[in-house]
Parts: sequence; structure tokens; C-alpha cells
Amino acid sequence: MASAARVAALASQITSGNVARLALGQSLTDLGGAYTKVKDYNPTVAGVSVADSVVGLDPLAVPAYLAAGSSGSASQVAGQTTEYLDGIRTRAESDFAALPATDDPVPDATARQVAFDIGSIETACGVTNSTLNQSALQDYADSVTDAIRDAVPTVAKGLLGVVPWWVYVGAALVVLALLWSRR
Repeated sequence: MASAARVAALASQITSGNVARLALGQSLTDLGGAYTKVKDYNPTVAGVSVADSVVGLDPLAVPAYLAAGSSGSASQVAGQTTEYLDGIRTRAESDFAALPATDDPVPDATARQVAFDIGSIETACGVTNSTLNQSALQDYADSVTDAIRDAVPTVAKGLLGVVPWWVYVGAALVVLALLWSRR
């Protein structure tokens, strides 16, 4: 939600229907970047979350999930974030459709509503970018690394560095290959 000061500052700059449409249209375009961030956070193959699939193959998944505070799967996080963005987009698109495409001045209430929409989009983009700042696979790898760090003695903790997500995927594939070859 946008702050009252930000809404007031934006509203003072919205002088006509065309200015309002231009500003709100640009903000809606920016909101598209937040949707892209969600897709980058939780990549899917044929509609199946890659991160959730990797978690299902890993024997450390349950301890890492518990250590991370049971925050939900990558699909749940992506779904809730998309619902949040959809709510803001729906309201902004509705307001955009009602704006006149003229240089006539808009009422103060309309300028404030458009400013609120723009501020809400700015906030949503900022929250999405800061919350989903790395992929779900990397979040999972960090959770597993933290769980291992908590489980090993203090002497060995210094040896554990930041492990990239692809190391866990590779390790899971090696384990699966070994299990498959023993069949």
C-alpha cells in the first residue's frame, strides 16, 4: 500500500486524463516485471514446479522445510504472490479503463485514485523484487545448507560455504542414478 505522502505527491502531477493514462499505463507495464519475477522465482516444466520436484527427491527436504519455518512450497509462494499482484492489477486496469483520453483536467478524486494505484504498483513491485530476490531453488539450497550447519559440530561449520542450488540438484541426480543402477 502506498504512503499518503507518496499518493499526494503523485496526485499533484496528474493534471489530465492523458497524463493519468500515461502514468498508470507505465505503472501497469512495470507491474508486468513483477509477474516475470514470480516466474523466475518458481520455474516450471509442463506446469510442474522445478523447485518443488527437487525438494520431493531430496532426503533432507523435511528437515530443511522445518528449519525454514514451514513457509510453504515454491508453488504456494508463487501462487500467493500472483494473487496479490492480480488484485492490484485488476483495480488499476479498471481505473485505467474509466480514464478519459483527453487533455481535460481530471477531478481530484480521480487523480488521487490513479495516484493510489500507481503507488500500490510501486509498492507491489518493490515487495516482490525484495522478497523473491533469488530463485526458489537457491532458497531451498540455502535452507538445506543452514540445516546442515545447525546439525554439524562447531569445528566443521567454518568449512560449509554457500552452496549453490545446482549442487543439490546434481547430488540428487547422482543419488538417483546410483539407486537406479542397483535395480
